[in-house]
Amino acid sequence: MQLSFSWVQSLTLLISRLSLRAKGRYWVGFKSGYIKYFKLSVFVTVCGIIATISTIVYGLDEKLRSDVPTLALLVLAIFLLSWQYFSRLLLARRKAYCEALAGLHTISSSVAELSRVIEKEYADESAQRELITRHLIGIMDRVSEIFTNITGSRCRATLKAIGGSPDTRKASTHTLAREEASYQLCREDDEIRSRLRFDEVSRNIHLIQLILSQGPHKAYFIRQDLPTAYYCNDYFSTSIDWHYNEMDEDAIPEKHGKPEYPLAYRSTIVWVIRGQTDMDDERMIPLAFLAIDSPKTCMFIDDWDVELGAMVAAQLGPFMQTYWRQLFGHPA
Repeated sequence: MQLSFSWVQSLTLLISRLSLRAKGRYWVGFKSGYIKYFKLSVFVTVCGIIATISTIVYGLDEKLRSDVPTLALLVLAIFLLSWQYFSRLLLARRKAYCEALAGLHTISSSVAELSRVIEKEYADESAQRELITRHLIGIMDRVSEIFTNITGSRCRATLKAIGGSPDTRKASTHTLAREEASYQLCREDDEIRSRLRFDEVSRNIHLIQLILSQGPHKAYFIRQDLPTAYYCNDYFSTSIDWHYNEMDEDAIPEKHGKPEYPLAYRSTIVWVIRGQTDMDDERMIPLAFLAIDSPKTCMFIDDWDVELGAMVAAQLGPFMQTYWRQLFGHPA
């Protein structure tokens, strides 16, 4: 009995996808190639082999079941195809990390230019602010591009400053920049929210966790499934309140006993940017947040993506100390 190569390949991909969906903790998107370490490839390959053997033993005739060489060949084909498929996906992601180095170099150059802009005296302060904003948008474009290439989903990048009160927990966040597409889309809302001090830090669970944390190993917040975290009371953002701000209470859709999660993004990483409050004071206070969001769940790998964003946050730190002083009039 001859089995066509296309049939074997189709069966392999189908089994692999079903296996990954069954392994909820490691769910990944196949079109973009999100791989969770070497163990994931081994797991999928083993599942594919087991499922294929089971299909042959229980689903085909006695003659094929007794044909040991054919069975062995088919199992080997499944193994090789699965291994090749996932190796390519893993290689694609590693390639994206290598390409990210060029983006990080561009960001470093942009931050250096920002430092020169902010140190230069301008007759028109609003012109300086606009120039700084354009530079920050360019940086957010690069950050968005880096994570979009890595994850395969269109990622949104946002930089928010914290101000309005000496007590950070009573302060509010103010959007300084987003990548160009989101900036144009959200600009008016961001200005209104900033003017109203709508986004109080104390009402954002993830920001409070970041502010109260100390040490570099706790300088970020990551959630792979924001809707689930929201329904489990492990995540809340004032953006949810803003979304329903002008809706009648009776018109707000509910799910699991609370307003339905309305936001477009489904997974996120947020990094805190800290700075010294005084040259003679070694304490570091939160000055800003850098966030990257994806419209899909389970897009980020903790060990790799967190460090990448932390590099950008670290580069922005010295600039934010100076800019924060200009924005809020507090010593930085």
